[in-house]
Amino acid sequence: MQEVHPWKFGLIMRKMREIDAIYRGAAARANIPEGELAIWLVLLHLEKECSQQDICDFFSLPRQTVNSLIANLRKKGYVCLKPAPNSRNRKLICLTESGRAFGQQKVAWIFQAEHRVREAATPEELQMVLSLLEKYIQNFRAEIDAANPTGE
Repeated sequence: MQEVHPWKFGLIMRKMREIDAIYRGAAARANIPEGELAIWLVLLHLEKECSQQDICDFFSLPRQTVNSLIANLRKKGYVCLKPAPNSRNRKLICLTESGRAFGQQKVAWIFQAEHRVREAATPEELQMVLSLLEKYIQNFRAEIDAANPTGE
């Protein structure tokens, strides 16, 4: 197996952070907190209602982060919570009318840009990117799990 220079692995992180910076800039242009973008993505584009736990799982976000973001959106009147069927404590997140209007006016353009970028790539290119990222994530997770940082 050919040796890969360590700086090339740094490029992967740099590119992922570059994507994050694009989202951060878009959130700033939309005048919304960066953390809300994931919530808006789910609420504007999923065909079904979801819970806070669904968002945590989908985006690998901490529960407290999602809870805080949803609480802020509730204070602004953009979302409400309703009981989930067949559950005592699970709540579904719903957009209010003002939330849907705000999302369409201020946030939807970001996801439309994402969509155009995906449409510009071939299905094979998209699959290749996803496959390589998944392989990198799995291998990195395995290495971190196997590492012994204490040296014992």
